[in-house]
Amino acid sequence: MGKRVLLILSGNDRLDNVVARLKNFDGEAIFISPFDYHAEALARRLLEILPSNLSAHIKVFNFLDRFNQDAFQVKHDYINFIRDLGQREFVPGVNLRQYFRYPKENFSVWWFSLVSEKNPYKTQAFTIFSKAVTILRLKSELECGTIWMSSQNSPVYESLHVLNKKFIFPLEAKGKSFDSFAGAQAPLFRAGKKAPLRVNPEQAPPFMAGRVEWV
Repeated sequence: MGKRVLLILSGNDRLDNVVARLKNFDGEAIFISPFDYHAEALARRLLEILPSNLSAHIKVFNFLDRFNQDAFQVKHDYINFIRDLGQREFVPGVNLRQYFRYPKENFSVWWFSLVSEKNPYKTQAFTIFSKAVTILRLKSELECGTIWMSSQNSPVYESLHVLNKKFIFPLEAKGKSFDSFAGAQAPLFRAGKKAPLRVNPEQAPPFMAGRVEWV
């Protein structure tokens, strides 16, 4: 089996960084997964300007639908993990709940922590965890050896990089400024105006035919 890459696109990625990664790719397949709604428009623009000599098969996946599905599946595992975390030994003979026991009172402030509370409106921990799970599942199912993803202000990238530095690589080159969409222009909702490609995906140009597949 030839080389396969999972490309995670963010709406803030630079087109030139992405194209630079892809232009010399000589593998079998590139699986593009837009990480957010803005990235769907970026994916459309990317598919228009990919080098014509790129021989790899290209398939685009709906990341958000898969993420929502996986988030429901891993919710109970995450809740059970947090529950068990409070019972783990923090120092010899003392678990986390006991360690954070309020002095002279019969309760633990562990229950007031953001970790224990598990509220997605106060902390992004579960969202980050679920997105990382989705990426790892896609990598496994698609049999990709490598993940390309922006490392700019991305806790998901950081989490995956800590897990295994051998399969995930940043899209951007070191030292480059972070210019969303690399100056790509497209019409906004107001007629006659021009702005960076942050538009409704329906307003973006259609996908290339042939070697591109949307699933």
